[in-house]
Amino acid sequence: IDMPAHEAYVLKTAALNRDKRLLKHGIDALRLNGEENYVLVNSGEIGPLNLPTRRPPFYKGFLSSIIGIGIIAAILLAIFPSVKPLFQPPTLTNTPTATPTQTARPTLTRTFTPIPTFTSTNSPTPTETFTPTSIPNRPPPPLVVYIDSMRRNGTIPCSAPSTLYWDVSDPDGIINSQVLIDVYNSKTRGWDNVLTSTVPYNKLDISDIVAKFCGETMRAQVSAQDTLGAWSPQSKSLQFTIDWPVPG
Repeated sequence: IDMPAHEAYVLKTAALNRDKRLLKHGIDALRLNGEENYVLVNSGEIGPLNLPTRRPPFYKGFLSSIIGIGIIAAILLAIFPSVKPLFQPPTLTNTPTATPTQTARPTLTRTFTPIPTFTSTNSPTPTETFTPTSIPNRPPPPLVVYIDSMRRNGTIPCSAPSTLYWDVSDPDGIINSQVLIDVYNSKTRGWDNVLTSTVPYNKLDISDIVAKFCGETMRAQVSAQDTLGAWSPQSKSLQFTIDWPVPG
């Protein structure tokens, strides 16, 4: 799916936390563009789609149980000497048996002392949680503005078709551009705004404005907005003078 970087990392975090809502919507695994391995939603592990279930080798669990039993037995012998007979091997006891018609012979009777059995309990394995780092959005760079009918001396024919263009680029994409056009007021020695327009493209037909302000000095400025809502700085003012129409 094509989505902003911040939302993509939030989705990956939900997968690592085994969010059941992803499984409910049929998402079993996901990975970000450019990454090699997937995040398996059911287990929260990172690896290929056919990642096998990791189980500890049998011999490691068996040795751990034997070592644990030995340590516990040593501790019990040190603290409670009276339990030492419990860990000794069985001893043979001679028990004489009397027989009326024969000479009494000793009979060997085996005495068996049971050894306690210890059960090992596996500790739960902690799950590593990944917290994405938010990357700040950079606004688009300043724009370059020009008019197709503008001469080298900075003048525009009054009756010529004129289109205002601007160059803009941003990795997140551009959705809007705001155009400002002002006319110079010789009485106040300031600029009066005659147009403020928001357009979804990078050009604007200004032929009507040029025809309306023949003989005046004007300027144009443009700023752009990317898909994440950030606005670029206003472009450098493009100043131009509109010629009077040629008589006849």
